[in-house]
Amino acid sequence: MSPMARVAVVGAGPAGLAAAVQLARCGHAIDIYEEREPGGALRNARLVENYPGFPGGIEGRLLAGRMESQARRANVRLVNEKVHSISRRGGGFELRAGRFMERYEGAVVCTGTRPKKAGFKGEGAMEKERLIYYEISEIMRPVRSESVCVLGGGEASLDYALSLAGRGAKVTVLLRSPLRAIRALLEEGKGNERISFVQSRLKDVRRSKGGLTVAWEDGIGAFEALLIAVGRERSLPRLVGISPGTIAFRIAGDARRGRLGQVAMAVGDGVEAALAIDRELGGTA
Repeated sequence: MSPMARVAVVGAGPAGLAAAVQLARCGHAIDIYEEREPGGALRNARLVENYPGFPGGIEGRLLAGRMESQARRANVRLVNEKVHSISRRGGGFELRAGRFMERYEGAVVCTGTRPKKAGFKGEGAMEKERLIYYEISEIMRPVRSESVCVLGGGEASLDYALSLAGRGAKVTVLLRSPLRAIRALLEEGKGNERISFVQSRLKDVRRSKGGLTVAWEDGIGAFEALLIAVGRERSLPRLVGISPGTIAFRIAGDARRGRLGQVAMAVGDGVEAALAIDRELGGTA
């Protein structure tokens, strides 16, 4: 049986992978576009403890890998390109990625969120020098040392700190206000002897021999790297001629709802979007 329609899924996080698998099961030919490694922000998660089917929890990168494998087994084609724009053209969509253009009968955008910048002088240059990171999954080199500073006071910053401490790093979490996280994570973090907390305002970040010097209102520290976790914001390609009521088009997951923080919710949102598109393309879902 030949595929019913060509559908593009933009973004290979949990919502995008779930949407792609569901659409493939409905009989459509699916291309999923992802400029980075599939899994999205899920790859940052040290341990996912509330996803059904894993009573002992599972590392985010392992769960992301299983989702990717499932998509490949469903004959979903993964395209390693950034999508710049999606335009409504006639009864379908024109997608531009890299230097090429493709046409599809349906599209799901699951581009998730991107990390916010901290906004201090020289931040961009230090990021290029790989002294500053925004995703823990990007810290590929072993953390030899000594110490890493995590900037941020939310659940993500604490989860990152626990991951780094588990790899042998000494971690300082710099936060402007009291730490915000679920109780289990707070207890684990505050009980970890490799993690210290400083509640103060960031003043300055400068290069130093072997890393960075981070200064706050009443202190200073030398670190091998700085991991910034000050929030995330929705990330979308340019959409042309597309409105909320456009047939065979959906935005799903964090790209639609902001940071959900729950893998199961993102997966459900992706499946719901896929089923809606299948119906609008004349499927049976």
